[in-house]
Order: sequence, then structure tokens, then C-alpha cells
Amino acid sequence: MSDERTTKLFVALGGVIPSAYAPHEDHDEPPQITKGINTPINQAEADEIDFAVRDLDPYNVEDLLSSCMTRVANCISLREKAHELQDKFLCESLELINAPDLETLKVGIEELIWPSFDDAKAKTLHTDRTSLKDKTLALIKARTDLRNVPDSGSNYGERFDFLKKMFRKSLLQAIARAKVISRAMPRIYSVKLPELPALDAANYLNELALWLQSTADVLDLERDLRFPIKIVFALTGDTDGVGEDSFLTQAEYTNQFNDGTFRIELTEAFFAASGAHQPLLRDFCLRAVVKNGSSDELNHGFTTWITPPRPALLSESRTFYHAAMVGGLDVCGTQSAAARVYNLNPIGAWEIRFRNRSIRHASFNRDKLANFYVHMTVYGRA
Repeated sequence: MSDERTTKLFVALGGVIPSAYAPHEDHDEPPQITKGINTPINQAEADEIDFAVRDLDPYNVEDLLSSCMTRVANCISLREKAHELQDKFLCESLELINAPDLETLKVGIEELIWPSFDDAKAKTLHTDRTSLKDKTLALIKARTDLRNVPDSGSNYGERFDFLKKMFRKSLLQAIARAKVISRAMPRIYSVKLPELPALDAANYLNELALWLQSTADVLDLERDLRFPIKIVFALTGDTDGVGEDSFLTQAEYTNQFNDGTFRIELTEAFFAASGAHQPLLRDFCLRAVVKNGSSDELNHGFTTWITPPRPALLSESRTFYHAAMVGGLDVCGTQSAAARVYNLNPIGAWEIRFRNRSIRHASFNRDKLANFYVHMTVYGRA
């Protein structure tokens, strides 16, 4: 291969060619753009996935599924853009590689047509050919220089690297969410999912996209079988003439009230009697009722800490702050703790701790309280 043709090869493949256009020994490997965007997961990336998994809440499984599908769709789009960039790069490179050698072209023309021209015409033709060669080399140089200019449209390597970095970030976050989904959804919804593709599987992104679609189909079917049910009950026997379920005798209520902590057990039979099988929490609210209440005692509230049954997917129980307001049913319209109990299983032991005095006024203490009412919405099967 001639020096000029060798130069074209390095120019075409994106090598940094010196101004003299001589081939350079350091540029015997094609650039990264000629390699695939979906490379195997390395150890550093595997560690990043494991770190992300620890920060994800498994009980937000629906949001995780939606987020995972968005990231996978983004990966597919970035992969298509990378493929288009690779095709454009290689086509342009082949044009440069396959272009006729300018010196050979010059000699061939001279041999073919030189005898038919007089000296003046021959000199003019020679000048034109020389000018064409110089202009062509200048264009090749400009084109090559642009491939090494940051943020240039012709800098295919930089553009490809950016797409790959975006692709890898989206892919790693998608994998982390898929791992949590595959573990959490069967435990929360009692469903069976297809096996999550192995990270070393060929065409992993395609396999993951198909897995997500199957998982979404399973979730959609399960959600079609469930419906929300609102449940209200008092901690102890009725105090205001309204007959409601209760869980503590008056003696138990008084003792636990004096201790500042209520402990109740919600059973599977209790929810089944309410028409909710395999219940999942959607929101929770605690409402206080005062003794001989009057309008001036409304809008008081007591700080409480609610501990639902320990979630099966977590290593310890969750305790969350909640303001138990004094008032009627409308109080719970603005005090729901939906985000903190979402998808938890309500069956089991609950603990409710509360402070002695009102949030608003220290003189309004808990001795004025007659009862607490629990309002919850569960998502259950019939």
C-alpha cells in the first residue's frame, strides 16, 4: 500500500494524523467507535449496581417497574443512535479508503490524454490537476482535523463515547431496579415472574426489555383482580354511640393509654371479614376523639409514631411520624400517611406511641382524649 493510501486508512479510522500526513506507528488499532456499545458488565459496574439496589425501596415496586422500563427504552434509543453513528463513521471511512490514489490518477490521465494536447494545453491541464490535488488534500486535512476537535459533529469518537456513557448509566440503573423488582413483586403480590436474564446473556438488553414486558403483564393482571377497601375501627369499645370494631378492652386501653403506647394485632380474619384478602396498605390515618368534645377543642393534634408489622422484604420494622388530629372524619382527608405505608402488609402487630400534650397547646393534654380511630385503605382481592 502506498504512503498516501496508508494515510487515508488512518485518516478514515480516526487516527490523529500529523500535518505531513505520514502514517503513525501508534495508530495501528481502530478507534473505540468500531466496537459495540453493549459491552459486558465489569466488576466496578457490578458494585455500582449492588450499591444502587441498597438505596431502592422494594415496596415502591410499581414505580420501580415504570422507571426501569423508561431506562431500558432510553438504552434502546441510545443504542440505535450509536448504531447510526457507527454506520455513518464506517461509510465515510470507506469512502476515504477506497478513493483512487491521486498520484496514480494523475499518471493515468497523463498517459491517456497527454499526446493529444499541445504544450500550452498540457501545462494548463497539469496546473489544474495540481490545484485539484492540493484542494482535495486540504479538504481531507480539514475533515481529519474536525474528527479531533472537541464538540465537533465530525468527532465521531467523542460522540460515540458520550452515547456509551449515557447508555451505561441508564443500563446499570435499569439492572438495579430489575433486581429489586424480581425479588419484591412475588413477595408483595404473591405472583410468579419469569426468571431475570443473566447479566452475561447474549443480547442482554433485548432480554431485559422482554422480561420487563412480561413482568408488566403479570402486574396488570394482578391489579385487575384487586380493588381498594376503606376500613375504620376504634382502639377500644364505642364511646360516642357509634358501634364499631375495636381491639382493646377498656382496661387494656386505659393501661396502654397511661403508658403512652398502644399495641394491637390485626389478623387475616379481620381483613377477610371486611372483604379484603391478601391486603396491601395504601394509606393510613389516626384520628383522636375528645371527651365531651366542643368546637374549641378541634384542630388540636398529638404527635404519634406508628410502627406497622415488620415488612418481609426489610431487615427491620419501619416507624414513621404521624400527627393524630382531633376531629371528625374529614380530618383524615389531609393527614394520610400513604407514601410511608404503601404496599406494606397490614396483618400483624402494630405499635402506636404518642406524646402527652397537644402539638398546638401544652395545656391540652392526652387526659382529655376518649379514644383513637384508625382509618386505612387497603388494596385487596375479593
